[in-house]
Amino acid sequence: MNESSSRLLRLVFLGVLIACGASHRLVGYPVQKRVVIYVELNQQVVEADNEGATAAVVDSLMSGLREHGMDSEIRTSADGPVPAGPRVELHFLHWNAGSAATRRGADVATAAVGLPAAVVEIAAMGSLEVDCRVFPEASSDEAAFERHYSRIVMGSESTSSAESLGSDIARDVAR
Repeated sequence: MNESSSRLLRLVFLGVLIACGASHRLVGYPVQKRVVIYVELNQQVVEADNEGATAAVVDSLMSGLREHGMDSEIRTSADGPVPAGPRVELHFLHWNAGSAATRRGADVATAAVGLPAAVVEIAAMGSLEVDCRVFPEASSDEAAFERHYSRIVMGSESTSSAESLGSDIARDVAR
């Protein structure tokens, strides 16, 4: 084997090593297996979320992880004990959809009247609050990332605010 083919072989081998060792990252940690999204809903959220906001947050997070090359699965307390990492825990603390009908009316009134309708919309706003914790390694009991997220629900679609929140979480944890 001559020197140039030996050098080429070393470069190819190095490239294969880099490609095989490449992994996706969850809050800076390499992840080479499926990420569990562990969802916990308090009773208030369970009773109030009839518009699918919690599902929209989780779906948006899953899509964001998928865009970064990470497969994920959803688990809840009903599935048994909290699984080992890598996992993203979403603790839904509060959900208030506000009044979608009032917000839709305010959208129409804003176009016709102006500022007074905006005041009506503010009164009809809802909110969503979620705590997020990330455990990138199976052996860790300490979260490598913790953040509180909240979103004001405005406009006629509460799920768009929830999707936006899920996208923000995905952006923050898939790095």
